[in-house]
Amino acid sequence: MKMVLNIGMPAEKSYAGRASIVIAALVATALLGACSSSQSAPSTTSSAPATTSDDIPQVVVTHAVLGSIVREVAGDAVEVEVIIPNGKDPHDYEPSARDIATLNSADLVVANGENFEPAFEDILKGLVSDGMSVFFATEHVTLRKGSHDHSHDHEQAEDDQHSDEEDHSDEKVDEHGENDPHFFTDPATVSQLVPALARALADATGVSLVARVADAISAFTAIDLAVREKFNEIPTGACKIVTGHESLGYLADRYGCEVIGVVIPSLSGLAEATAQDFAELAAAMKAENVTALFVDEGTSTKVSDRIAAETGAKVSALPSHSVPTSGRYGDYVLSIADAIVAGLMTS
Repeated sequence: MKMVLNIGMPAEKSYAGRASIVIAALVATALLGACSSSQSAPSTTSSAPATTSDDIPQVVVTHAVLGSIVREVAGDAVEVEVIIPNGKDPHDYEPSARDIATLNSADLVVANGENFEPAFEDILKGLVSDGMSVFFATEHVTLRKGSHDHSHDHEQAEDDQHSDEEDHSDEKVDEHGENDPHFFTDPATVSQLVPALARALADATGVSLVARVADAISAFTAIDLAVREKFNEIPTGACKIVTGHESLGYLADRYGCEVIGVVIPSLSGLAEATAQDFAELAAAMKAENVTALFVDEGTSTKVSDRIAAETGAKVSALPSHSVPTSGRYGDYVLSIADAIVAGLMTS
């Protein structure tokens, strides 16, 4: 019988050598809750349903970025499988029957939480009710509040659209709450969940990760330092950005950037911008001399292209849901930093 864990990745030498400190209190917390060691097995990214066995613990993760974090903590101790394809926007992914079967066969399911994967909400609640082990990452990090009003009614948004806009009555709307679920763009925030994730992995699989906790925290610390070096290339006060939707709040707060506005005033890219939203954003960009606009994966480019035409800003793609081919979380965050630095320095 699997335990109910209704509770809120592998360390690379290239990062770990750059970390200067390890947070002793976090390590101690993990040591107290860890379980005994067992046989380790290589990880995989197979899209087939997990085939649980006694000697290969199966951990199923909802989205690719979170999967890279889990691998940083777990190393090769468990088999990690990701449901939502790399590069696909979790906000609008609809799980298949095969996906549900994979979730049901897991020793542990790791999800983002805060309705980041809206189509999975009822499924995850069902797994918990059935006694399966589910770990919600956002329950173990300090969350920031969204900075925009997310109470726009969908019908009102349609009424406010320009008369030449097409009908969007069948489109999805933002279902996020007040908390920002995009914690994974900030490695320092990510490091907060390491002890709890290590305990959940140990409890669900019987694999002790005591020896990996300090290395994982050290790796995330090194990633944080590497990303900070990237942003240090931007002149002081010049990191003013506009994104497709409200997705870079954690990263901006951590590295001294200012989010002047968003194309879609929402924590997901599923809502719609009204005529008033468009006018206010264009005015703010002109007032702050913002010359770069970053569009997240999954966000429509129609409005951003209009704003770019109105303001003269350069539009750049932001790989917000894509983990590079290396599979490393550090490379994911650095790819976002590279995109922002290049967009700001060349616009």
